[in-house]
Amino acid sequence: MTISLHLPQFSLVFAISALALATPAAAQEVTLRGIDSPLDVTGTLLSAEAGRFVLRTEIGEFEIEQSLVTCEGDACPQARDIDHDFNLAGEGHVSQVLIPILAEGFAATLDAETVLLDANGTPLDAVTELGEGGQINIRIVDFDGEALATLGVLEAEGEEAYALLVSGEAPIVFSDVRASRKERDFVKAGGAGDLSSSEQSHVIAVEGFAVVVNPKNALGGVTVQQVADVFAGNITDWEQLGGTPGPINLYSYDSNSETFDVISELVLEQYDYTLSPEANIVQDTGELTAAITGDEAGFGMVSYSARRGTRAVPLTDECELTYYISPFTIKTEEYPLSRRVHIYNRPDLEGYARDFLDYTQGPDLDGLVSKAGFIDLSVTAEIQLDAAERVAAAASQATDAYERGFMETLMQKQNEYERLSTTFRFAPGSNELDAKSQRDLARTLAFLQSRKSAEVIAVGFTDDKGPFDANLLVSEQRASEVLDQIRAQAGAGALDGIDFRAMGFGELSPAACNSTPIGRRTNRRVELWIK
Repeated sequence: MTISLHLPQFSLVFAISALALATPAAAQEVTLRGIDSPLDVTGTLLSAEAGRFVLRTEIGEFEIEQSLVTCEGDACPQARDIDHDFNLAGEGHVSQVLIPILAEGFAATLDAETVLLDANGTPLDAVTELGEGGQINIRIVDFDGEALATLGVLEAEGEEAYALLVSGEAPIVFSDVRASRKERDFVKAGGAGDLSSSEQSHVIAVEGFAVVVNPKNALGGVTVQQVADVFAGNITDWEQLGGTPGPINLYSYDSNSETFDVISELVLEQYDYTLSPEANIVQDTGELTAAITGDEAGFGMVSYSARRGTRAVPLTDECELTYYISPFTIKTEEYPLSRRVHIYNRPDLEGYARDFLDYTQGPDLDGLVSKAGFIDLSVTAEIQLDAAERVAAAASQATDAYERGFMETLMQKQNEYERLSTTFRFAPGSNELDAKSQRDLARTLAFLQSRKSAEVIAVGFTDDKGPFDANLLVSEQRASEVLDQIRAQAGAGALDGIDFRAMGFGELSPAACNSTPIGRRTNRRVELWIK
């Protein structure tokens, strides 16, 4: 029979058999000790392959992932020195799924394939939980079996990852959090360049997280603070959210898991909250969505791509704006619970490291990002019903006839044109595009060239700081700047069938509240509308 014991960071599987009771040979006896747990198991080492240890103990066979324990004894596998062409650093789903998929695509450009190896060089079927400080190796092998290159993948984030970048041990770092000013200063002081430069900073994907309930639950919009209050146990009844009275059954991941770290970062940490002790803890996304679809009182959060049969609840804010989650709203970065996936690199890359980085900026990227479960940055078009409704509601309340006239013009154009998902943003008081927007120019150009002929309006918006007329002027100037850069990158004759126009509407049609720095940055944007 098989017995599974679920502990905070891993699962232990005991396979008990009457044939598995042989006396351990002293030379093969090892002890496994948990890295982040009180585990202490001694037995005969039967296998140390595919990233797992298998021991024979007095009660049967015991199996565990190697990354979760240390091994003590003469029979423990000895770490091999593996020569790497270069290392990459990342964490969680990025290191376990996204990087191997990108490496697989890169290998294909070399007429080769990838082989996953653990830290000891043993082949793996797939990457599982690496654990803090863990490592895997990706060997690129041609179809004659010759090794072309070996990439190391290190589990690291934050200061640890940037230290690897500075030292050169990992010249390419993946992060789902933008490098802070402190981290950028640290990298610059260490002689590893400027992470605010478009040559060293690249956004390759976006990801959104949905607040989900049972499909039968008709709950309306909730604010991010209300979501945090549910997770903290401050809100425990649906009536407190405007729903039908009754207890909320909160489902969450274990506080040691990567997905919980994301939830904590997006909602709990904003209010200095911790997870409620009453939360029902699940081990993975599949278990969470299954629990909520089977529980009409269920409440939780999952990544957009993992919603399955649950219902995503719209988010609202104090400015009475409503945000619906979709690939489009995640791509525009207007859905509040979303984040970017970044690549940061040293400026002195060469050889396969430079080739790999160049590949991640190429045309194959979006398909690989989608395969890994993230939202790619490909350009899509969508009608503007929600935005037009917001402007119509604001126009009906406007008392200034001058401003209402601009609102009516804006509403008319929104009803005539579709909006592209690419949104260009600027630094405060600047007409200079941020690094992501500069990269988005190429995607936008390719999309427009595929349309052959169209009418395109670049529409600029600002935050609400400053006089109304001054904001109108700034927004139109920024829209014109975007069009100038699109034309410059396209070259002569490439967009002859496209009729361009720039317009600015200042602070009208905010995409977020102007009460916070993040909200104001979201509102400083140029959208592209097309018909």
